[in-house]
Amino acid sequence: MVLIIGATSTIGQATIPLLLEAGHQLRLTSRTPEKLKAFAGNNVEIIQADLLNEASIRQACNDVDMVFASVASLFGYGKNASKHGVSWCRALCHAS
Repeated sequence: MVLIIGATSTIGQATIPLLLEAGHQLRLTSRTPEKLKAFAGNNVEIIQADLLNEASIRQACNDVDMVFASVASLFGYGKNASKHGVSWCRALCHAS
């Protein structure tokens, strides 16, 4: 199972069909999972997760073999950029 964090991003959406064609089962995450309805089907699980919510990331990482992180901004925006970047990286590392 491959977990794609930020599956609604441009890179995430371009990666989904490639991984499916290669035979992978996917777990797609987004803060707004309804945006991923077009990808629903065999070998695809869609769940809600937020990188700033460590519990949701831990749940998303259950039973996955690989994590592909494709988020709009790795380090947040403005004066909170460092805080958010460290926060989501720490959550992902602890969960996987």
